[in-house]
Amino acid sequence: MAIVGGGNTAVDVARALIRLGKSPTVLYRRSREEMPAFEEEVAEACEEGVEFKFLVNPVRVQDEGQTRRLQCLRMRLAEKDESGRRKPVPVPDSQFLIEADDVIVAAGEEIEASFLPRGVRKRDGIVLTHTGGRTAADGVFAGGDLASRERTVAHAIGSGKKAALAIDAYLRKEDPEKVLQSLLVGDGPSVSILPHFHPGERIRNPHVVTLEEMNLDYFEKAKRVEEIKYLLPERTKGFFEVTSSLTERTALEEAGRCFNCGTCNECETCYTFCPDASILKGIKLSHQVDYDFCKGCGICFVECPRRAISLREEEK
Repeated sequence: MAIVGGGNTAVDVARALIRLGKSPTVLYRRSREEMPAFEEEVAEACEEGVEFKFLVNPVRVQDEGQTRRLQCLRMRLAEKDESGRRKPVPVPDSQFLIEADDVIVAAGEEIEASFLPRGVRKRDGIVLTHTGGRTAADGVFAGGDLASRERTVAHAIGSGKKAALAIDAYLRKEDPEKVLQSLLVGDGPSVSILPHFHPGERIRNPHVVTLEEMNLDYFEKAKRVEEIKYLLPERTKGFFEVTSSLTERTALEEAGRCFNCGTCNECETCYTFCPDASILKGIKLSHQVDYDFCKGCGICFVECPRRAISLREEEK
């Protein structure tokens, strides 16, 4: 079975064929380093018996009864293209044939843009968008694979979240770009949706706390829960998960390793160490500082395990 392509779909198809007792060969026009498929899945496919032929570009299928022949060209890599990968170009006089029982095309597809309204611009196979998925056409938004080359579920979900905020701002007659800029987490690109729909409910510091800023003396070391990968003979017999999922117990253990960086969880360390009794416990959502008593010594700032406290000079 010949599979044309080098993305996650091509690898998924090849691994499915292994489980059906077939002998798949993936034909990809670039090298392994340029494959868009996840490296871990490519490595697992190799372990399971999938054959990969790199720098091979099928150009024509010849049907001869039950057997198909693929006319292919050898390729070489030239300079980088718009995707950031080296562009494959044919090697002169390098035609050769590959015999296969069947051929499955798992190559990338072009978006269908004919239904889009006038004014929506497209370049290099994707719709051009501004912040939040706004297109050049008024009131039209785009996201996911339509407007990006990321091609992952996580990125599609993120673009949908930003588009929802941008559309909400547009319908409120607000500037979507300014709204999204005010919701950035740190330097971005992630946004927090809570302050948009519940303004003033919880004051949020835009700074993202790093591991180096935290007081790790308050945390015990806990090992990461290791995934268990099923043995090769077992995992190729069916379509169950290759890597074991977490049990309820191990999932809770893994979640318990979270430091809650930058978030006050009312551990009361600041309350315990404050020499001026200026920490007010349990006010609204977290502890607060009584500035009439605070001398600005910074002990609470230093001792806070999660760096949930900021220390800056008072404006004059």
